[in-house]
Amino acid sequence: MYEPREYQALTDLNGNIADLACAVRDSKASGGEEVVAFGRKNAIAVLEKFVAGHVSADEISEWAELIHGLDGIGIEKGFEDIVLKFLFEVSTPEICGRVSVELARRWIARLRECGQAAEGECKFDIGWL
Repeated sequence: MYEPREYQALTDLNGNIADLACAVRDSKASGGEEVVAFGRKNAIAVLEKFVAGHVSADEISEWAELIHGLDGIGIEKGFEDIVLKFLFEVSTPEICGRVSVELARRWIARLRECGQAAEGECKFDIGWL
């Protein structure tokens, strides 16, 4: 049986990415079953680790790619658009550019702003970032 804590550790980036990915992939979650939901709070916490220098830009990109593509991780209900935009932008440095402290701070501000909106009311301009 799967262990939700393995998925939660990955969404919060609490550990080495390779080890976290292996633990999740080795778990027995059934295909497509949502084990945890990834959302704004997870993204902000990981971005704050990046700004503080605890994780690198490459690690953030690798982490976001895992989160975005891994079965068992859902997206926070009502905020799918902004969360998926965040994951796409951060996981594709070859398209959107490498994650920088400035970009991380803008995303933190935007995600917090959406945190003050009611569920589903987070509107954002794609060009904002």
